[in-house]
Amino acid sequence: MSASQPAPQASPHEELGVMDEEIEQLGLPPCAINQRSRDCFVKNGLAGKRVSMADYCGPCHKLARRACILLVVSEVVGLLLGWLFKAEVWVIVLLLQPLNVIVLCMEWECLKYVLLPWQHTLLKNGSTNFRLPLFSNFVQTGFEEWAAGVSIVSLVVVVSLQNQAVHMGKVLQHKVDFYHQCISGLCFLATFVSLVWVIVWSHPVATDVRWDFDRDRTDKPDEEIRYDTIASQVGLSKWPSTHYEGFIRYAHYAGMFGVQQMTDSLQEAEASLLWYATEDFERKCSTRIYWVMRFNFAMVFCRVFLRTVPQVCLSTWQYHRNWQSWSDIWPLGVNLFVFIFSDCSTFLTAQSIYLEFTSRLLADRDEGEYSPECTKVMENSKRFNQMRWPIMALSAFLISSCLCLVLADWICQPFIVSEGICSLHPQQNAIIPLAMCLLAFLIVIVGVSVMYFVEPLPLWEPSSRKNNKKQYVDEDKPQYYWHIPGQKDVTMIDDSSKKFQHCGAQEKNDSFLKVEGEQFVDDKLLRVQESGQQNDIPKLTEQRKEFLLKDAQQEDWFELALRFGKELTPYQWRQEVAKHPKRKMVKLLGFDGGHPMESGFVSQATNELLDNDVVIWDGDWFCEQGWTNMINTFLKAKKTASAVAFQNRAEVPGFHRSYWQLYKEFPHRVQIVVLNDSAYVCPQPILDKHDWLESEFKKGSLKKPERPANDPKKYLTVAMVGRKFQGETKVISMNGGNITTALFAIETGLNPWKKIQWTVYEAWRQKQDKSERTLLKYATEHASEAKNLKIVRS
Repeated sequence: MSASQPAPQASPHEELGVMDEEIEQLGLPPCAINQRSRDCFVKNGLAGKRVSMADYCGPCHKLARRACILLVVSEVVGLLLGWLFKAEVWVIVLLLQPLNVIVLCMEWECLKYVLLPWQHTLLKNGSTNFRLPLFSNFVQTGFEEWAAGVSIVSLVVVVSLQNQAVHMGKVLQHKVDFYHQCISGLCFLATFVSLVWVIVWSHPVATDVRWDFDRDRTDKPDEEIRYDTIASQVGLSKWPSTHYEGFIRYAHYAGMFGVQQMTDSLQEAEASLLWYATEDFERKCSTRIYWVMRFNFAMVFCRVFLRTVPQVCLSTWQYHRNWQSWSDIWPLGVNLFVFIFSDCSTFLTAQSIYLEFTSRLLADRDEGEYSPECTKVMENSKRFNQMRWPIMALSAFLISSCLCLVLADWICQPFIVSEGICSLHPQQNAIIPLAMCLLAFLIVIVGVSVMYFVEPLPLWEPSSRKNNKKQYVDEDKPQYYWHIPGQKDVTMIDDSSKKFQHCGAQEKNDSFLKVEGEQFVDDKLLRVQESGQQNDIPKLTEQRKEFLLKDAQQEDWFELALRFGKELTPYQWRQEVAKHPKRKMVKLLGFDGGHPMESGFVSQATNELLDNDVVIWDGDWFCEQGWTNMINTFLKAKKTASAVAFQNRAEVPGFHRSYWQLYKEFPHRVQIVVLNDSAYVCPQPILDKHDWLESEFKKGSLKKPERPANDPKKYLTVAMVGRKFQGETKVISMNGGNITTALFAIETGLNPWKKIQWTVYEAWRQKQDKSERTLLKYATEHASEAKNLKIVRS
């Protein structure tokens, strides 16, 4: 097969073999995969074809609904047994465990349907690892550990509900006063409010709703089953529901912690893929944020506030009435376990996803630059996020108050709640303040820790892969590919059914693949940095560091950039600017920086650079005879200075390969802010600037850029998007061509945008005709119109 020929399509028999290969790559054991889900995956979602979770959620919806029914039955049985029999609470709860096992089995039957497409999405995004509950950002685990963690949390959630029901039965059995019966009854009934929410918003009112997931999608590949619910019938909801939504709601009520993790993780993985794979990534990513926040708000209100809090209150009251019995403390421990490992874990995960996604979106687009649809979705997500916090704070306060009473009981037994004193030592009426002070101190520590961990996390920087795949990019298209070192083909990430041969791996760490063929715009594929995925890179020992800084060559560019450079998101760059508000910055421009330049003013321009702490530029390649060598001189002359480039993601590997010498000579002092490839879906302010430039091109006052041939606006757009993050940084330009001239016209000319200080130095390409139209000529002609302009020429 030639390098330009895609691999032939697999036959149905071969598809099963490929499916087995993918299952092996995913690391899923056979026990985690349902045969019907395998068949559906082969039919509708094999290796790059469409994978829709909607196809898998019909049977899951049914299973989760049955699990809810069984859970309610177990609670009713627990209530009756606690009321009618005098057996200990733990004995009755133990008798109910067979029902819990069935609920857990139903959860795993649901997961068998959704694990395959979920993990396939994660695989496409670069990760095949599961994570343990709560410790997802610290402990990397395999499937078995993840399954055990999910099962434990799910089982404890169900046990806590049944324990609450049994205790309610004991309250009725002991015939305590009506006041206590009402309080206990209200706490118990609050549990079922979320069940009402699930039924009203999820149960189909029609009998002909399709539940099957293996339907033929040939004619309508994007079809999604939508049906009317009770809520839509009575006007509580404007839109019909789907099996996916119903499945998630029922799973939340039934305490299916694995499904909760799957929900957040799937949205995270899909949004990460969309970021670089589609032009309307803003709309799709914002929709996924909305799903996460909407379901998390429902979880906080219906499960935390109306279920966990009443359970903690009842457990605390039960312990206070029988403080001599240590057996009454374990229900409180169980409920606290649920609150921390299930409720808080899911809450913090959703908050991290919200902060990271919105910070990315806002970093790439300022407020007011979105489409009306995207703006509305983000406003709804923001509203759900804001409503979660007071409910969660109130829940945490009530639970803390319960812990305060328990602590008071420990300090002075028995403690009289209504009077706030110790019955044995009435003069010791400071017990409650003392206990509250201790709890307040603890809450402050926990709060500070929470705010630290809620700081936007790089959630799409995945865990280490179990497979050996590496990501590569054709920077001129752009298009991304997977490659396994040692194999002769590369696989397109967007469509993994498309495989192409390469001409051989070159340079260390398989960082350079030579390619040929019509599908490749460039003649090479360069390896992309992926945090956590560089398992083939040697550890940075003192000996390795010494080698890299002394003897490394260009073929070591990947390791040099990984160890001594730093890739930043726009959000991280803004954080860095905020941390150093007094740093002076300057932007350097000119002709294509990757080509030689001649100028008698290099020393003067460099001296002006040295008045600053940071030099920034738009990611031009390095050339010792070009103006980019001034960055080298700047870093060499000023030991505390740094250099920051701005470049779209696809061209970042090429940038690293070009600047290997600077990484080697100035470790940790060269950074690059990675802009989205999809930044070319311009926000309106940049479109307005393009329109203004187009009018200038037509008038002939500016010359239209000619490169790249497939998109002449490309580098103009990259520069204007980068300028959003660079602020009003002054500019030093070593003359410049059409792109630099267009930027100069926008930032200094007669137009409605802010004016920025420019200094233009005389400089020329080698053997350039000095009568050509350049920035120097344009600036001289328009000097009277331009503000904050300085021209330096012979």
